[in-house]
Amino acid sequence: MSDFESLENLAIQIKENRSKLYEIEDSLSGVNVQLHEIPLKRSTESTFAKMIGIGYDDKLAELEKAKEQLERTKTGLKSTIAKDIATFISDFSSSNLIIPLE
Repeated sequence: MSDFESLENLAIQIKENRSKLYEIEDSLSGVNVQLHEIPLKRSTESTFAKMIGIGYDDKLAELEKAKEQLERTKTGLKSTIAKDIATFISDFSSSNLIIPLE
């Protein structure tokens, strides 16, 4: 048995999760750009670091971990959104939907 209040809460949750998904996709895009740029800049930056006598860390491992975490979060959010949408549709089209007459 479902009612409008639970449907409204579910719709709000779907909207919030979609917003989070867009933010994660945006972050993932930024990480992918940085990962793409590392091989292009590695040789010149490491040479410069040697010239001035400091160590060079290209942060490749950190970026790969961040990418992996973002992809896991993205996959989880996508499945949650799909499940919530399916629940919303089934509850909305249910014959047990309670419609207030106020």
